[in-house]
Amino acid sequence: MAMAFKTLAVSALVLAAMAPKAPPTPAAFDPWGAFKERFVSAEGRVIDTGNQAISHSEGQGAGMLLATHYGDRTAFTSLWQWTKAHLQVRQDALFAWKWTPEAGVADTNNATDGDLLIAWALSRAAERWKEPQWQAESRRITGDVLDRLVRRSNGRALLLPGAYGFESTDGLTLNLSYWVFPAFRYFQRRDSRPEWAELDVSGRALLKEARFGRWSLPTDWLLLAAPPVPAAGFKPRFGYNAVRIPLYLLWAGNPEPDLLSPFQGYWRYFRPASFLPAWTDVVENSVDSYHASPGIQAIAQATLAHPALPRRTPLAELGPDYYSATLQLFARAIGDPSW
Repeated sequence: MAMAFKTLAVSALVLAAMAPKAPPTPAAFDPWGAFKERFVSAEGRVIDTGNQAISHSEGQGAGMLLATHYGDRTAFTSLWQWTKAHLQVRQDALFAWKWTPEAGVADTNNATDGDLLIAWALSRAAERWKEPQWQAESRRITGDVLDRLVRRSNGRALLLPGAYGFESTDGLTLNLSYWVFPAFRYFQRRDSRPEWAELDVSGRALLKEARFGRWSLPTDWLLLAAPPVPAAGFKPRFGYNAVRIPLYLLWAGNPEPDLLSPFQGYWRYFRPASFLPAWTDVVENSVDSYHASPGIQAIAQATLAHPALPRRTPLAELGPDYYSATLQLFARAIGDPSW
């Protein structure tokens, strides 16, 4: 009897060994880890892989914001140190917008959205990790943004895209995607200067006036005229810049339905075709023949899901380049109370 039991036990072991094994449970995708691995160098430079591997203030600010959100102090510190050493080279506290591997700083003009993202990240990091010096640095930057880049027109506070090149006898050239609405709301709660609230109001008002083409969309670049018109010298597109406008509206929280309706109407139009163009020309009403990147798709999905906040389905992969991946991660900030 004992031998029979032993034989059965051995047979069971053999069968168990021969049985196909269940595949291992895949590890949860780490979006920040993937972003760092693909787009952040060891010394803290965010590499724009879709734009000749340059770096810019917008990318550094985005990286710093994400590092803070994901609790990566080591990465944040290296990102800020590289940014400060290589881009904060002007006479003020603002940042040269463009750095190339071949020549270093290629243009000392600033990009206001980059300045805002960096200042926002510094302030959030200062609060998270109790570093008052970072808060002081943030205040220096925001002070120069308000003192050097805000203009007044017809009682409105307006934000220049950069310190040079956007003022002429024809008027101001603006980029409404540089109105980083969630940053404005953040600074309003921490800074007594009224310009943050004024910029929030002026940007929303301009979005109701700057509506062009079949879908009543804003263009990437706008000339402030009466009424506003697409800026000369730029393609009259709702494209890679302006796509961030609904992202920032949603991220700031509770945008008026009328502000989102043009974007919703545009993206809803293409749903039956299962195709989403990357841009539309508001003069010809033509659209790009290429499918929008995963980052633009993420913004479109969030915009169409409003007012019900988008469900947080797990993110399985990042887009093919820096900008697409950044938009994907920023889109996940919408409705996330930890932001």
